[in-house]
Parts: sequence; structure tokens; C-alpha cells
Amino acid sequence: MATETANGNNHVVAKMPPTPSPLRNSKFFQSNMRILVTGGAGFIGSPLVDKLMANEKNEVIVADNFFTSSKDNLRKWIGHPRFELIRHDVTEPLLMEIDRIYQLACPASPIFFKHNPVKVRIFIWDRY
Repeated sequence: MATETANGNNHVVAKMPPTPSPLRNSKFFQSNMRILVTGGAGFIGSPLVDKLMANEKNEVIVADNFFTSSKDNLRKWIGHPRFELIRHDVTEPLLMEIDRIYQLACPASPIFFKHNPVKVRIFIWDRY
């Protein structure tokens, strides 16, 4: 805060911070993100895909082998220009240029844990 003196009287003058440019929050300045969601057709992945697709700057790629999930969970996004669905098992390499990964490919049931324990893992990766 700044102090201003006039005729011996001290007045405290509070300076307001400058207002940010309205362009700061515009869609033009939001970064474009290429996001990979492995297991994106599953119970947790499909609502995440819905949230990610809500941002018009995101390009969302889903890789799923449909071991415990269904393509029906993503029906509303199939054919959308910012959405891509790939049938893929995350235990095999997948090369692509992306900005963020949500690794949700996991058979999330004790029945599946016994059947294939190697595929049980979840992580999130962000290059920023």
C-alpha cells in the first residue's frame, strides 16, 4: 500500500492490481492439448473423456483393448473431429506425439487381477 502525505495528514491509498486482459481467458490463448487416455472406454476413463472433450481446444485420443470396457461408453464422441479411438493393448508399444497421458487401462476387479495381474497399473503423465 502506498502512503500519501498532504498538509501533514497521512492517508493510506490502496492501489488495485491491474486487471488482466480479457484475452487472457479467451479460447484463442488456451493451449491446444493432444491427450491420450488409455482405458478411456472404461468406467473411470469414459467420464474423464467427457470432461476433456468439454474443452474445445483438446484433441483426445483413446486407446483401449475393450477387455473390461465397451465402445458404447464413447458412442457420442465417435466421429467427432477432435476424437480418435484406437483398439490397442497398453502392454504393447504405441508411438504418437502427445502432450498428456492418463493411463487408466486396468482390469479393475479382483477377478481380472487373478486372470492377468501384469495389466494392473494406473498413472498420469504430463510433459509440462
